[in-house]
Amino acid sequence: CERAMLQISDILLPGRHNLENYMTAIALTDGLVTVDEIRTVATTFHGVEHRLERVRTVDGVTYYNSSIDSSPSRTAAALSALAEKPIVICGGCDKGIPFDGLALTLSSRAKAIVLTGQTAEVIEKELVAADCPVPIYRTPLFDDAVRLARDVARVGDTVLLSPACASWDMFDDFEQRGNVFKSIVEKIKENS
Repeated sequence: CERAMLQISDILLPGRHNLENYMTAIALTDGLVTVDEIRTVATTFHGVEHRLERVRTVDGVTYYNSSIDSSPSRTAAALSALAEKPIVICGGCDKGIPFDGLALTLSSRAKAIVLTGQTAEVIEKELVAADCPVPIYRTPLFDDAVRLARDVARVGDTVLLSPACASWDMFDDFEQRGNVFKSIVEKIKENS
């Protein structure tokens, strides 16, 4: 027996995998929770901090903090969760993981790439070797990387912090990096 429980648009978490997670949770809790309880969770739960965390939308640009993405595979997962091609802020401390696969992922799933940190040059070389068709920007300072992404973004765009690297070149940990990102984004003033 089919019954409507919620619309896909009710789920605040991006990505097909989160839709699948909701379907699994609904099936496992059938008869244990009400449809209203399911809808409440779907329409209010924004996810876990630093994991595709929606920070805010300002001037028509939505900012996501996924600072926990400290490897190329995590960045690939974050990119696959978003329907649109984001402007990706990437780079950090080198953990010795190859970036050739990251270059291919960014080439196909990013609108633009802003590189920063210790690995910026290495990632840029991989992007060039992969004939990356999207604009690549590079700046040594994290704050400048966020501002550069903001300047590149247009109405309807998404800016995604998904470093694909550890944070230790500039920060104590990924939480501090994510919190600095959020602080910068929260200070962006609306253009009137």
